[in-house]
Amino acid sequence: MYPARPDAPYRVNLTRVDDGAPVRIAVFVDHWAKRVLEVRDPATLTGLDKFLAMQRGLHVGANHGFVWWVLVFLSGFLPLLFTVTGITMWWLKRRNKKRMAAA
Repeated sequence: MYPARPDAPYRVNLTRVDDGAPVRIAVFVDHWAKRVLEVRDPATLTGLDKFLAMQRGLHVGANHGFVWWVLVFLSGFLPLLFTVTGITMWWLKRRNKKRMAAA
């Protein structure tokens, strides 16, 4: 990937196959100094780093199958559902209070 700024490093994405599954490796290269700055290989990550890296897959519904993807997709509608039902409950309560006051 080309850098966003002239002083930023290039990012080179590599893929290797481990036990039949693709593993993505990111290499950051400083093109001015012509040296590798960092290699992000999942095999060298600590337990906490692996957990944090897994969060993106959980968030977007990737790497956990179609059922998980569908659940993540449908859960995206929950804020809309809560907003609509909350406004509806508020409106019905307000309407009922007006009816009770008028009676």
